[in-house]
Amino acid sequence: LGNLTARAENAFDALHTFDREGRRFDTIVIDPPAFAKRKEGFDTAMRAYRELNLRAMKILRPGGLLILEILVVAQPADAISTRA
Repeated sequence: LGNLTARAENAFDALHTFDREGRRFDTIVIDPPAFAKRKEGFDTAMRAYRELNLRAMKILRPGGLLILEILVVAQPADAISTRA
């Protein structure tokens, strides 16, 4: 796959830079670390995941594929789907 690039950096910063540069992508995969390791951090984590999603959608080409891993400890799965 000659058109595949993997990056290990702050996703918020990278997505902002790509948007500022006018870059667009067919596929974006974001695999951040867990943002919430306790129940108390759940709402903050969901805001962070939402922000990543919004930034990625801005630089995703129409019909593109976005894969965003959400790793939240100590929350039932239905809590994530109703807030994400």
